[in-house]
Amino acid sequence: MVHGGIIRQWFVNHAALPVLPHNWAMQLAQWFEQASYAQELILHLIISVDLTVLLLPLTFLIGQASISISAWVSTTDHSLKTQQVRQK
Repeated sequence: MVHGGIIRQWFVNHAALPVLPHNWAMQLAQWFEQASYAQELILHLIISVDLTVLLLPLTFLIGQASISISAWVSTTDHSLKTQQVRQK
């Protein structure tokens, strides 16, 4: 078995099976129980890609916020330095 099987099993039980039609859910559960090492790696890859796609918008928003904050800090710093020079 590949490391992290419990995590994948939880993901299959709580995220994949409830959204699939009953027949597909049963096939997936049966396949998951009888998966070989290579099939388990493929399932791991599919779940990793799914999680990445789900986290992508959050990552984008965090990146956009950090860029906006950085630009605001830089602009504010520049404005304060400009005001200091003009007052002298």
